[in-house]
This record gives sequence, C-alpha cells and structure tokens, in this order.
Amino acid sequence: MKKKMNNKGFSLVELIIVIAIMVVLGVVVALALTKYPEQAKKATDTENATSICTALQIWAVDPDRTDSLTGGSVTVSSTGTSPSAGFATNALTNAGFPTTTKAEGTWTNAQSYTINFTFDTAGAIAFTYSPTDFSNEMTHTKATT
Repeated sequence: MKKKMNNKGFSLVELIIVIAIMVVLGVVVALALTKYPEQAKKATDTENATSICTALQIWAVDPDRTDSLTGGSVTVSSTGTSPSAGFATNALTNAGFPTTTKAEGTWTNAQSYTINFTFDTAGAIAFTYSPTDFSNEMTHTKATT
C-alpha cells in the first residue's frame, strides 16, 4: 500500500520564517539608504561654497575691478546668500551668483555656513570656514573625536 505525500505547499512555520527574513532585510536596506539624502545636501553645500570661493578669486584678479582688496565673509543660510558689503558683494554680483542659494545640509545643528576670506600684502586670498564640521568638509580633514 502506497502512502500519499501531501506536498501541496509551504507550512505555516516556513512562511513565517521567510516573512521574518524579508522584514529584517527591508530594515537593513532602509537604514542604509537614509544617510544618502543628507550626504547629497552636504555635497551641494560644498559645491556651492567652492563656487563662491572661485568667484571671489576671479574677482580679485579681474583687471576691470575698481574696489580694493578687503577681506570679508559670505554667509549661506536657510534664507539665502548674504555677502558682506563691498568686495564680496561685487564679486558675487559680477559672477552672476544667485542670492537665493540656500544651505542644504545640517552643519552642527545649524543650517548655515560662513566663508571668511582675507588678503595678504601680495594680494593672495585665504579662506576659513565655519562651523567646524563644514570647515573639515571643505579642507578635507577628518574630525577628531
């Protein structure tokens, strides 16, 4: 006498195990993907800051420039770009840099960053950045813990 095997599908235990594995994999993937939007925002900020620095450098060597080489700052916040008066304003205006550029990433719990610049006696421009984590990003240094 032959015994009939009832192999019509998966058991309830097998289905629960498969669902549990899928849930765990879904959570791992979701956690891995949540960091990318903030990284993209910070990359946008560093690119905008690089463009601002380039505009200041180009304006400093422009032969048609009539203003003096004076230091200053450019602050980019959630409301837009705010250059200090004089050299910075002229540099960004002549470069066509939009004043509506806004900070994207979160730098030390503040959605803004500042680019400070100074000139030495030879006319070379030097940049410093704040806050510290934005400065580390711009100068490609790792934060110390």
